[in-house]
Amino acid sequence: MRKAVIVAVIVLASVGLHAQQSCPVQPTLLRYAGAGMKVLAAMGTGPNSNTMFEFGYQNESNREVEAVRFRVQFFDATDSPTSWQEFVVSKKLKPGKHTGTMNNAPFGVENTRLEAYVNRVKFKDGSIWDDDGSKSCRAKSAK
Repeated sequence: MRKAVIVAVIVLASVGLHAQQSCPVQPTLLRYAGAGMKVLAAMGTGPNSNTMFEFGYQNESNREVEAVRFRVQFFDATDSPTSWQEFVVSKKLKPGKHTGTMNNAPFGVENTRLEAYVNRVKFKDGSIWDDDGSKSCRAKSAK
């Protein structure tokens, strides 16, 4: 009986770990900066709205996140990729919580669409989650 209980606990723990590992951090917002940025740009006190993008994400795991590495791909009007950018957000994020950031977009190309995915997550306990190449934690901006 004791062996059965130990085996059941190990199986349940591995099932829970596998479910959590599919996408511990989910991008929830991806778009070029909005009207507020356009007002600042027109006043000469802020960046041009075509040079900044907003990015939001949520901790879907049951552990506190310490840092996340994202990759953002930029596309032109023909849906051809023009460039990409990787950036790290070092911000603690408790399970179930949402946060966001703004970042600079590349200059010189009129990008019309963005796509982002999570490359790596570092948890407060020191453990790491790496994307397995599936880009399962992905978000796309509207055109």
